[in-house]
Amino acid sequence: MIMSSWFARQRQTESKYSTKLWAFSQINRLPETVGYNLAYVLLAVVIARSRLDLGLEIESLIQISVAFSAAMLTKMQASVADVLHDYAVDKENPEKQQNATAVDEIGYQRAYTILIIELTAGLFLWMYVSLQTSSLLFATGGALFAISGFVYSYPPRIKERGVLNHLVTTGTDVGFVVLPLVILAGNPSVEYAATALGVIFLYTFGYHIMHQAADTYYDQRAGIQTFTQDLGVSTSILLSAICTAIAGVGAGILHAPGGTLAMLLVAGHYLWLYYRVKGMSEREQTDTTAQRFNTAYVATFLNVTFALSLLI
Repeated sequence: MIMSSWFARQRQTESKYSTKLWAFSQINRLPETVGYNLAYVLLAVVIARSRLDLGLEIESLIQISVAFSAAMLTKMQASVADVLHDYAVDKENPEKQQNATAVDEIGYQRAYTILIIELTAGLFLWMYVSLQTSSLLFATGGALFAISGFVYSYPPRIKERGVLNHLVTTGTDVGFVVLPLVILAGNPSVEYAATALGVIFLYTFGYHIMHQAADTYYDQRAGIQTFTQDLGVSTSILLSAICTAIAGVGAGILHAPGGTLAMLLVAGHYLWLYYRVKGMSEREQTDTTAQRFNTAYVATFLNVTFALSLLI
């Protein structure tokens, strides 16, 4: 009887910690972001090194690991800020209700404390990389990265600044995550790196628009003005398809046929979705897009296939 009661308490404790861990993961959007951000590391190393020559010194590996950790912490604090700000909106969105549930589980004040800790730790790590490389580039970039992440949700609230939203979010991925890792990993030709980063920018821009298209109706109901509302859900999907297809052409210029094929496949999926939602009500378009598009899967697939294609 005593043992039975002990096991019951243990199960309750484990369940409680499991729920808290899920909530922490959810407000930081780790299930959605970890995979494709790890793939950014692979992409950066491949771009920086010659094909089939990925050998890195221990010092470089440490610097890349610290910079990646700094980038993830900076992204995580931005995610927490967004979840806290959009709590009421997420409550009404069936595809995002779990964000509000996670905030309820952790508590608003604790979630805000997590944001501050992640922001501080991220800035500390960016400064560490600057000290190790004797370059203020990383600390300065990290500070700008952190600021852009916070003002995405809070005034001046870039999220509601039309296409600027997507230019900034895509620019932070490419300019504050991939580019610093490329610099730390090696010394590629400027032309080659610029082309590769341009390809990444185009398809990343595409899936950022898709991500917002999947929130369009619920954002509008909450009084949030976004780029995909102005453009319309179906037209936004079509724009994503065009950007991703152009990225595929760029991958071809870099002699990365696997990347080209992957980008054209994704562009084709967007185009199929465009014809599927065309003529539906805005709510139906939003719900269908949310059901047929997953940022984590698409972004990870594109990053990994492009990296492997450049490598071979």
